[in-house]
Amino acid sequence: SITLLTCFSIASLVSNMRVKGGGMYYIISRSLGLESGAAIGIPLYFSQVVSIAFCTVGFSESVHSLFGTIPANYIGLITLVILSLLAYISANIVIKTQILILLLILSALAFFYLGHPIIFDSSSIGFDKPIQTAGFWLCFAAFYPAVTGIEVGVGMSGNLKKPSRSIPLGIILSLLTATTLYILTAYFLNKLAPKYMLINDILVMGKASKIPQTLYAGIWGATLSSVLGLLLSAPRTLQAIASDKIIPQFISNTYGKHQTPRIATLITFLLSAIVIALGSLEAISPILAMFCLTAYGALNFIAGIEGLLAHPSWRPTFKTPSFFSLLGAALCLAAMLMIDPGATIIASVFCIMLYIFTFKRKIETSWPDIRNSLFQSLARYCVFRLEKLNENPKNWRPNILVFSGSPTNRWYLIEFSYAITGGKNFLTLVAFIKQNIIDENKIISLEKLTKNYLRKRSISALVKVKCSENLTQGVENFVINYGLGTIEPNTVILGEPRSEESLHSFSNIISILYKNKKNTLILKEPLTSIFRVTEKNKTFKIHIWWDINSRNNGSLMYTIAYLISENKRFLNIQISIKTIVANQDEKIAIENQIKNFVDKSRVEASISSYISKVSNDLMENTQLVQRKSCKAHLIFIGLRPPSEDESLPNYHAYLKEYFKLITTFPPTVSTLSGQNITFSDIFK
Repeated sequence: SITLLTCFSIASLVSNMRVKGGGMYYIISRSLGLESGAAIGIPLYFSQVVSIAFCTVGFSESVHSLFGTIPANYIGLITLVILSLLAYISANIVIKTQILILLLILSALAFFYLGHPIIFDSSSIGFDKPIQTAGFWLCFAAFYPAVTGIEVGVGMSGNLKKPSRSIPLGIILSLLTATTLYILTAYFLNKLAPKYMLINDILVMGKASKIPQTLYAGIWGATLSSVLGLLLSAPRTLQAIASDKIIPQFISNTYGKHQTPRIATLITFLLSAIVIALGSLEAISPILAMFCLTAYGALNFIAGIEGLLAHPSWRPTFKTPSFFSLLGAALCLAAMLMIDPGATIIASVFCIMLYIFTFKRKIETSWPDIRNSLFQSLARYCVFRLEKLNENPKNWRPNILVFSGSPTNRWYLIEFSYAITGGKNFLTLVAFIKQNIIDENKIISLEKLTKNYLRKRSISALVKVKCSENLTQGVENFVINYGLGTIEPNTVILGEPRSEESLHSFSNIISILYKNKKNTLILKEPLTSIFRVTEKNKTFKIHIWWDINSRNNGSLMYTIAYLISENKRFLNIQISIKTIVANQDEKIAIENQIKNFVDKSRVEASISSYISKVSNDLMENTQLVQRKSCKAHLIFIGLRPPSEDESLPNYHAYLKEYFKLITTFPPTVSTLSGQNITFSDIFK
């Protein structure tokens, strides 16, 4: 049933795509991505190499049993050389040889079916021993390889004129033919041979055959046929892997009229010869069987998922219900675990290591795969599920929008943003091109350059490049329209305005963000990297200036500071909460209030308050703030929000004065809470 379901899945897959050389590897890599193709294709290739050796050894040992003067290893190596030469010269020669071998096998079976019942002598030596039984899964493991081999036909995909027609027809007919022959053989064995001989005599078919000698011809034909088939498919799998640059590309070179992969064939011959020379490899054979089942499971999974996703490009001429394909994948996994859990784990670890190795190489591919559709379907499901859930401060996460422009222009904004997200939250980088006419090619080029720049620095972020003649209007349109369902930016990070002219539009942008209920973080440009201190393993000091008149700002600053402290880049972060009060009584009350909040939050933070005779307004105590935080690496200060009836010029004047006062401060994050959320509830 596993092989039959896999046949149906392969038939659907190959009838929906143009399958080139590589067979199973090609299908998996073009469906699940290059990393999955390598993780399954390379082990599958090695299992094919070992299968070549095993079948060759089987042939050589049967010849050695008749002609004992020549060592079995020599017979095996000589046989491998001859068969490899046939595959090296041309696939057509091998295919024609296979036809002769097939006739030899069918002749041996025909003489067996026409055979006579064996007269059993119960006194024969060895037949009086008690019968030994075996469990189902042991018998399954022993028999299963006999119904595999469809990968050989699939591996020849690059040499077929119409693989989408030939492969489905070939693998299904071959499986039906093999199944029919197995049933007939089992029937005649039961009819012609006694039970005890079936258990104890491995040559019982020869004794029942009309011409006993044909048994050896059948064994030799079967083993040689398997070796020849594998000598065609294994090199083409290796060739396809090399073509995708996973291994040195010269291995994929072809020669001759029929484009034979001779380098890959030579490598396959050498590896097979080494396996034969090493001798017994029974210890690793279960692991190699797992690789075959893994490939079968992957093909079933791909066909099942393709059917469920039902995207327009899925139009197979041979349609297999998704349920059957997914059932085949589940049966492959179950069989692996039941046959040998240890071998399953070892094979899985090896595949995972290959996946990671290929992933880290970042090999670029030019073909699409189903991962895009799969993740889109998953994202769709998650978005609709989120729509049904109520928002709660406990589940708040920063979805950050950074108006950074070119990353090389304001890298400190990206560095700060990623320190907050830590690769665990959404981060979107936005750059505006000041022009009305949209140049799609320029936008795509800039987005690609930015993505590559970020990727080299291991920054996970979405990148958007937009055209807008008016920066304020562009920001407003983007903030209002960007997002999907409940997944929309809640926090915007900006750089401090660099000129008086830019401050006018900047004031307008702050007002727009606040009215659209976005949190705003404005980072004062540092002289050097904000996080340079981490390289020296020193304490990274964060000072939060808590404004008692705007507690939600304080809670937001505390939340951001905590997220930075959770970033694995930092080994030692010290958070200090500081506030300015008017008198001693207020000092005691505020400190107790903040201490109670910190204790409930379970975040380590020191608390300090300072009495000012001027007022408790930070704007009027900038000298005190600078003196107490001059050694801080990052300062958080709350901004006053624009009031409903406040004019833009008035708020502009406030921001102008504010930025002037913090000019000499260390790197400062000016914070304005805009969301309708009580951030202190996060820490309850």
